[in-house]
Amino acid sequence: MKKNIFRTFLAMVMISLCLFTCGYTAFADSTVSVSLPVKITASGNRPSSPETYTLKLQADEPDFPMPAGSKDGVYTLGVRGPVSSVFPAIVFDRVGVYTYTVFQAKGSNSSCTYDSAVYVVKITVSYGADGSSLEAAIAMYPAGAQVKTAQAEFVNKYAYPPTDTPKTGDEAEPALYVSLCMLSLSAMLVCIFFMKHSRKMSSR
Repeated sequence: MKKNIFRTFLAMVMISLCLFTCGYTAFADSTVSVSLPVKITASGNRPSSPETYTLKLQADEPDFPMPAGSKDGVYTLGVRGPVSSVFPAIVFDRVGVYTYTVFQAKGSNSSCTYDSAVYVVKITVSYGADGSSLEAAIAMYPAGAQVKTAQAEFVNKYAYPPTDTPKTGDEAEPALYVSLCMLSLSAMLVCIFFMKHSRKMSSR
């Protein structure tokens, strides 16, 4: 009798351990990845050769997950020319709230005003309805604002050199004015000449 009870107890323990192990594996193997979109636009007299802009993704805590290739909690993304892009995926394997900042490093072009905007990113990772898979909710805000944005956008402004200042329809070429003045002066001189000539002829 005691042997049967012990065997039953042992079987229940083994089943419990098996279920626990399987459940733990299901949770441990579940991951979710997030890619953050960014966009760069440019106005003004842009360089003929597109410039490479540098964007930064920084974790607020050193142990937060980061894209592969990050260094000291910062991932550097180089994008060439006005373009839309994304940071490489961040892979999460546990629930939690993770916060990051996205910003642009100042470039070297002295005629460009680089957008210094900073975006705050909050990623909330939780279990899905099945209780095992993970899902992520992303909230991105410009620093100091409360309105969500779908992407981090940076607007870089290039200056217009004097020779490249856009012309309006009210402006005219200076050479045209000079030509008109010369033509008018010539016409006046011809008229004066014929008037004097006509008076001389009539006085005879």
